[in-house]
Amino acid sequence: MYTFYNGDIYDGAWHDGLMHGCGLYSYPDGSEFFGRFEHGRKVNGKYKYANGDVFSGEFENGLKSSGQMKYDDGREFNGDFENGMRKCGTMEFPNGDIYNGEYDNVGLMSGGGVMQYMNGDTFSGDFVEGLMHGAGKMIFNNSAVYIGEFKHDLLHGDGEYTFPNGSIYNG
Repeated sequence: MYTFYNGDIYDGAWHDGLMHGCGLYSYPDGSEFFGRFEHGRKVNGKYKYANGDVFSGEFENGLKSSGQMKYDDGREFNGDFENGMRKCGTMEFPNGDIYNGEYDNVGLMSGGGVMQYMNGDTFSGDFVEGLMHGAGKMIFNNSAVYIGEFKHDLLHGDGEYTFPNGSIYNG
């Protein structure tokens, strides 16, 4: 077991003076990582954050790269990370909503994606900063369909709305 000057503690295998092999790395805030190290860096394992979040998966350059993140608030993400942030994958929300798509550099839904809402509605299209924004298609649980523009999560601009009875409104 080795205690670093900042209070971090490592208990595990070493090679040439670097953490290498299986080990447990504990932080003063209560966070801990258990898994495999190579040349002093995390490679794969489980990281438990002090706030209750848990990541299980692969690391690249010491940052999350692919795996599963279970958040303390009940959300669960499976997919790829870039620079430690969500990049592309599936997020399941506690209310039953499921998003599959791209994320921006701060981890918000951004780019192409599909959101399946618990109420039966499904949106496929563009997201910006976590909101439906740009071109998209919304299929409502009552069989109505809107194809067109969205802005800040709302139908906005040109589009075609097909009512459940089959009548169509363009505008």
